[in-house]
Amino acid sequence: MAKNLKLRIKVEFVETEEDVSSDRHPEEQADGSFSLVLPEADELTISALDRAALDVSFPALREALSGHLAEAGKKNSSGKPRA
Repeated sequence: MAKNLKLRIKVEFVETEEDVSSDRHPEEQADGSFSLVLPEADELTISALDRAALDVSFPALREALSGHLAEAGKKNSSGKPRA
């Protein structure tokens, strides 16, 4: 029986004293997550928060999809029949 696939995403807003991200470019962290530091002035600006969430989620999604497809390709090429 084929197994279903679950996709999970977790978003966190964390106060920090780190410097604002240069060019609002997300950075990959040691744990594989991506983060973006916004200026305090953007805390209550929906358009800035929305844009930041999209900017951070895109590389995280691409990385996760790439890893999943690589593993699925290995699993399917090992002679295991596809359902």
